[in-house]
Amino acid sequence: MVDKSRRAELMREYAERAPPNGVYVVRCGASGEAWVAWSKNVDKRWNALLLAKSEHPLDRAFQTALAKHGTESFSYEVLEVISETNEHALATLLPERAAVWREKLGAGEMRGF
Repeated sequence: MVDKSRRAELMREYAERAPPNGVYVVRCGASGEAWVAWSKNVDKRWNALLLAKSEHPLDRAFQTALAKHGTESFSYEVLEVISETNEHALATLLPERAAVWREKLGAGEMRGF
């Protein structure tokens, strides 16, 4: 068990860390479809995608597959974490890396995020 001061220190470190930028894939096991996209917080993107179905317009192909097969048919995987911190570099790098992964996996692009 972690003592209270160490626990407080770990909690503070976690709260202060920058969220990981990266590229992810969402796969539908039932249909074989896959979508690749990027996010400035890949740790929380999957939950955001699931919550967005009622709050924001989703990519139509993804939304259709989600409605047809249900969330249990989907998996989420972080393909690449990008440690770049410069916002201007990230603006170019994230979409470029997502395009490379889409081509490599033969996946679609998730739009609307």
